[in-house]
Amino acid sequence: MLKYILIASAAAFSLRHGWVINANPVAQKLYEVYQPIARTSVNAPVGIAVDLVYGLVMAGLFVVLYESLPARPAG
Repeated sequence: MLKYILIASAAAFSLRHGWVINANPVAQKLYEVYQPIARTSVNAPVGIAVDLVYGLVMAGLFVVLYESLPARPAG
């Protein structure tokens, strides 16, 4: 079980940080195609604002549609 956890953790860490996927020469060659349209920077405040708005919209839809959702109440 410990072996499984260590392998899964190493795989998740390497995929999360992208060095296995992005650092190999084949990936670098493939990414050259996207260079003209790739973003060079990210506007974090706008991204956070958009995520908050989408979250509030989804929460509002859930509140409005809650009664019509097909599920039995717990209890």
